[in-house]
Amino acid sequence: MEDNNLKKQTTSNAPLSYKVLIIFPAIWILIQTSIYKMRFAEAMGGAFGILVFPLIITLIVLAIKKIRGLSYENFIRHTFIITVVVFVLAIGGMINSHNDRKSETSQTTQSTNTTSSNAMTRMFYEVGCYLGYGQENILFLIGENIKGSKLQKWLNNISIQPEITRYEDQYFYEFKSKGIALNFNSNDILKAVFFYSEGADSYRQYRDKLPFGLTFLDKRNKIESILGSPESMGGSGIINFWAGYPSKKMSITYNTKNINDLDARIKILIIQ
Repeated sequence: MEDNNLKKQTTSNAPLSYKVLIIFPAIWILIQTSIYKMRFAEAMGGAFGILVFPLIITLIVLAIKKIRGLSYENFIRHTFIITVVVFVLAIGGMINSHNDRKSETSQTTQSTNTTSSNAMTRMFYEVGCYLGYGQENILFLIGENIKGSKLQKWLNNISIQPEITRYEDQYFYEFKSKGIALNFNSNDILKAVFFYSEGADSYRQYRDKLPFGLTFLDKRNKIESILGSPESMGGSGIINFWAGYPSKKMSITYNTKNINDLDARIKILIIQ
């Protein structure tokens, strides 16, 4: 009889926890993509983290439940509270992280000026993104200083030495065999990431995921169905046609000079 009652409690209460675990990440993605204009794949990374944290902690609580005989109602209540706390911390981390990226001048002093509460929320946000991608994604590091631990870790993990090209006010770390280049300003801040198709400027093709689910096989008409019409464009038949999407912090150089060629494919994709 008691078993039947427990099953009824499980059936009636379980959907609540499932809804919470779905609604909060959905709110996260909405805020990231609509307010902060973040790329959907990145927002999904953080959302996955919001799911993973409560599940991990809930498993710990479940173990305690088995040991201490915690009732199912209290277990559901604990799960709900944990999820709310994680969501609030992650949202706080998201706000702190985006605010930090607005000011280049604060980059070098960011670590010393960050309060303990900011550090906690940033930790939840960044670990969430890490869990979502399974690795540190270079796009999360735009706005970071090359001397910082995050970029240094990424550079160490890529395991090859870059070709360094310097100009008066900027320089590039070029990883031609990986199909990627990093653009730094004179203050050593990562400003843009270039992703190359096969043979573009003597690069091999970038093999990892591109933003917005794009691929180098996509034609321009499909790309514009995903991104919308270009917000700016140029080339004038002299250089390759390019399309800019400032609201998405993205620009695409196509493998054609013809502005009307809808079968053109990505030559170089730039994220800023």
